[in-house]
Amino acid sequence: MSLIKNIAIIGGGASGILAGIFLSKKNYKVTIFENNDALGKKILASGNGRCNIASSNIDKNSFYTNQDFVEEIIKSFDFKKLEEIFNSFGLFLDIKEDFKVYPASNEAKSVMSVLNAQVDTLGINVLLETKVLDIKKHQDTFTIKTSNKEYKNFTHTIIATGSIAYPQLGASEDGYNFAKSFKHTIKPLHPTLVGLVTKEIIPKQLHGAKTSAQITLYIDNKKIKSLKADTLFTKYGLSGFGIFDISYYVTKALLNNEKIKLSLDLIPNISSDQILKHIHSFKKQNISILTLLCGFLNTKISKDILKTLNIDLDIKTSSLNNKQIEDIIRLLKNKEYSIIDHNGYKHAEVVAGGVNVDEIDNITMMSKKVNNLFFLGEVLDITGKRGGYNLHFAFASAYRCALHLSHE
Repeated sequence: MSLIKNIAIIGGGASGILAGIFLSKKNYKVTIFENNDALGKKILASGNGRCNIASSNIDKNSFYTNQDFVEEIIKSFDFKKLEEIFNSFGLFLDIKEDFKVYPASNEAKSVMSVLNAQVDTLGINVLLETKVLDIKKHQDTFTIKTSNKEYKNFTHTIIATGSIAYPQLGASEDGYNFAKSFKHTIKPLHPTLVGLVTKEIIPKQLHGAKTSAQITLYIDNKKIKSLKADTLFTKYGLSGFGIFDISYYVTKALLNNEKIKLSLDLIPNISSDQILKHIHSFKKQNISILTLLCGFLNTKISKDILKTLNIDLDIKTSSLNNKQIEDIIRLLKNKEYSIIDHNGYKHAEVVAGGVNVDEIDNITMMSKKVNNLFFLGEVLDITGKRGGYNLHFAFASAYRCALHLSHE
């Protein structure tokens, strides 16, 4: 009979908690080391407190990076499997039309409630407010050094520290540093699902304005991506779902000091010709151009367009000359912004880059360099799109790891 596995899990986030639960159910001895005063701080904050826990339509194309690596992992933990697992914990899920999945309660704390209940029931050893300083391997066992103690004789160690997104929730570079101490390479880090800083100053009057725009990204004058989604004007630049969705490409280009430009079509459902005809159709009426624009565009944005062009907000459509009309249409269909920075890791939902997956076995999640050392979740160079994919991958990688260890 083989010896009972004594497993150290570094990080009490999504992947660490689930791995601990799966392995404890196999009667393995599990210790979770967590720097925060509670497990799952990022889960509680995800989805604005609602927790977009997964996607019901996940596949490798849901990820920006290393799609073949991901495909093997989510194959064994698709949405059906995730739903089955969380239902068994007592959590019911609400599947939206856009494939996003939330707890039926619409509260992230429901997710943590059922996970904490599992941890308590299984008697998992959880060391909160315990910062791991170093991990060493001596022959076949690991020693975990914390700020006040050394914990020895772990047969397996799982690194599930997450990324450096949301440092205000305890995120740090620890996982990358542990990986480097075991000779792993780290792919360059850059935030994604994050707001973007524009070279152009966004007028205070425009802050908070939102519209559904066609966003087109140019890097070094080459068109890279175009998509239609919500765009929000902020004090630092641009945000909103559309900006988040395009931010992966932007922040990667920022790493390389490339020239980045965004073109916004502020009314993508109305053509330039339609706008021209619409304005001319009101030329004989006693109506201001601002009132006319507000008929199909956010008031704050309408005012900004006119102020940018030095056109009086109260000018009547009958008084507009052809040049002014052409300029209005030009800005409506092509408002350009130069991107010079991102809004920081503090506001990024996800971080791209991380532990090089070429050095990880995607069947077992084990390091190819160090036997019985595993890496899960966002510490890896895996970046999912917006919509629950990153959290889903974290859970899937935990399942994959536990599946391997339970059959070892």
